Amino acid sequence: MWAIDGLANFLPYAGLPLLVLAPAPFFMRRRWLAALVVVPVMVWLIVLLTPIFFVTLTGPASPGTPRLRVVTANVLMSNEQLSTLASDVLAQAPDVIVFEELQHDVAEVSRALAEAYPYRISTETPWVTVASRFPLEDARRLAIAADDDNYTLEDVAMT
Repeated sequence: MWAIDGLANFLPYAGLPLLVLAPAPFFMRRRWLAALVVVPVMVWLIVLLTPIFFVTLTGPASPGTPRLRVVTANVLMSNEQLSTLASDVLAQAPDVIVFEELQHDVAEVSRALAEAYPYRISTETPWVTVASRFPLEDARRLAIAADDDNYTLEDVAMT
């Protein structure tokens, strides 16, 4: 799975060498070479721009429809800027926050964050914390397998 994620992160930059080479066949006046360069450039642009043009967006919500704002943050275990992260999250004012790799209790990170999100649940490993403004009900651990390790996720119902 990491290979697919890596490819998705690298894809926008994969076509940059093609863009550098694209003008060369036109200066050399070789049509077959132009096709050889233009076709990969077009494929790269189509793949790159497809999400922009073909993503289905929903229309505006009906008046009175409740909204749920969610923020997720991969904290990284070695992060020493947790107070800055807490300030940034508070500025977004989400209803639910999901922290990955947070090895500390939310109250240790920021008292203001703990007060704003009093309903929290965490896993032991791999350190996933869900913090909410709303009460969390019927929390239970679901076993998942990732790279042959038995991690757990929290199944949380919100009211």
